[in-house]
Amino acid sequence: MKPLSALMLFMVALSISGCALSPQTINIQPQVALDDAVARGDGRTLALTVTDERKTRVLGTRGGVYAATSEISTAADIRPAIRDELARQLDKLGFRVVDSGADADAALKVIVDSIEYQASGAPVVKSVETAATIRVQARVDNREYSGRYRGTRTTDVFTAPDVEENEAMINAAVARVLERLLRDTELQDFLRGA
Repeated sequence: MKPLSALMLFMVALSISGCALSPQTINIQPQVALDDAVARGDGRTLALTVTDERKTRVLGTRGGVYAATSEISTAADIRPAIRDELARQLDKLGFRVVDSGADADAALKVIVDSIEYQASGAPVVKSVETAATIRVQARVDNREYSGRYRGTRTTDVFTAPDVEENEAMINAAVARVLERLLRDTELQDFLRGA
């Protein structure tokens, strides 16, 4: 009877450990789709800066039984990937992006305020909410413009998302908020000097 008890104890321990979720590190690589956007930049030069003012690289926790130990965070410096994607899209909009501090017709500073991840359901994750918030500060001559953009999305899941699924959801949230910024015609007009 003792071997059976030991086996049962092992099986219970194994099933409980299966509910624990490991920490994950996400690479930020947003892909914005502006295929239908109208080029309005008229070749004006734009000095682009991206800053990360988040208080922490931790986005949230993956949930599960041991949520406190299942943090999800961003890898390394997120600024280059966001800047590269913005530069690519601003080029499509007719602006010519130059380095920060370079002589330009306009300056655009994009500030990442937050990227968030919230898993719901315990002990089994049933949905994930991702969100991102950014601000912009633009300058043309002695005029200034500021704006704030936020995007949120809730995704129902059947199992706890793996690192690739989480990366896709988080990058979609970042891309969505960048798209809102890029589609802001008031900002585009300001950068054109209109």
